[in-house]
Amino acid sequence: MLEILLDTSFILPSLGIDTGEQTMLGLKKVNDYSGEVGIWCSRFSILESTWIGMKLEKQGNLNRILFERGIKSLYRGGRYLIIEEGPEIFTDAFKLASLGHRDMIDNLLYSISQRQDLKFLTLDAMFRDFLEKNGLGKNVILPEEI
Repeated sequence: MLEILLDTSFILPSLGIDTGEQTMLGLKKVNDYSGEVGIWCSRFSILESTWIGMKLEKQGNLNRILFERGIKSLYRGGRYLIIEEGPEIFTDAFKLASLGHRDMIDNLLYSISQRQDLKFLTLDAMFRDFLEKNGLGKNVILPEEI
């Protein structure tokens, strides 16, 4: 069974926010995967999605009804599994920040994926390069690698 933790970009389409062709390709590949797939979502991604939604709403570019329905669907729809994280992910994320990666949401999501033994699906090739440069990142996958 393939177990994947989605980066925030892959959650946004469920909230009515377009994140581009590469994201949709990744989601299609996950849906078309020949075996069973567990699709995990973190509350940190939901928080980040809310920040993005607020920014888009200020610009007049958010369908608030779709966004709110999407949030409910994440929790109640059954397609996504909401991950329970432990306190150790904060220590792990802090270590990544100490190595030079300042995006704490990325750091937290990667730390969750490591601790929970999940593949971390992201669009952020630079983050993966950073991880690999530091001897990490073996569980990070890009959409084309599914």
